[in-house]
Amino acid sequence: MHPTLLIVDDEPPIRDVLRRALRLSPYAILEAGSGEEALAVLEGRQVDLILSDLNMPGMSGLDLCRRVVGEQPGVVCFLMTGQGDRRQALQAIEEGTIFHYVPKPWDLGDLSLLLGTGLRHRELYREKERLLALVRTQRRIIAELEAGTSTAGEG
Repeated sequence: MHPTLLIVDDEPPIRDVLRRALRLSPYAILEAGSGEEALAVLEGRQVDLILSDLNMPGMSGLDLCRRVVGEQPGVVCFLMTGQGDRRQALQAIEEGTIFHYVPKPWDLGDLSLLLGTGLRHRELYREKERLLALVRTQRRIIAELEAGTSTAGEG
């Protein structure tokens, strides 16, 4: 199964360029023209990566990423930003909302590398969650065994 990338931008030509540039990538690509539309696309669906414009009418890309990361921990968000928006993007990185920002205009080669790094981060997050679940299961089993041993020795 291919990892899923959601492209969110209020300008259809930008979404089109990104979709075309990434057509040979290993991603299943979804699109949305606004933060609100992105939330509708995400209903009942998991994504791995979000590539969103920061400044859009209505819900900003940052607000979208905050909401999605809160609902789907481990989703990797990238914000496309203009020159004047970088400070806000850096603050979002520091708070853990976004993984990286993509300066406009973007270089498609750099963008591809960033998305690959983000996908690796997503895979590591999933592996961490799998290992934590395994440790919890093993601790539960050990506790049950210890409880059974202590009660068996009393009889």
